[in-house]
Amino acid sequence: MNNFKLPEHKQEYISNFISDKAYVPSGKRDVDFSVNLLNLNYENGATYIFSIYIYEAENYKELISGKLNDNEATHGGLAQEVSLVALLSDSEHYSNPSYIDLPIKMTVKNLIYETDKIYAAVFILGAKAGREISRSVTYIKGVENE
Repeated sequence: MNNFKLPEHKQEYISNFISDKAYVPSGKRDVDFSVNLLNLNYENGATYIFSIYIYEAENYKELISGKLNDNEATHGGLAQEVSLVALLSDSEHYSNPSYIDLPIKMTVKNLIYETDKIYAAVFILGAKAGREISRSVTYIKGVENE
């Protein structure tokens, strides 16, 4: 009898989630973020959800501890559903192996940042079914207008 194992699924994860600036002038601002997503599987039309949520740091602590729910804690953000097959169909990188590393940039637009407040920016990598795969946090601080 021949015994064989199917290849194990590599775990997707987030690397180097950062904002373009650690200090954001107070007022309504756009903030750019970049992140590297590693081991994304595009077999069978894999679809991922990329999300960035901005929280006041104190609210984020309370969210994690269960004292606030997400809609009470969120300051703002964005989410994008991405089909990797559609994204890669015109690319020379669409071949075996079926795992890729994907650098992306996203902009959270028109949020109001206040002087001397610290904000937690949370990047969440999710599966199409809404299951969270991985998350990463970076912090930014509101400062006086320059």
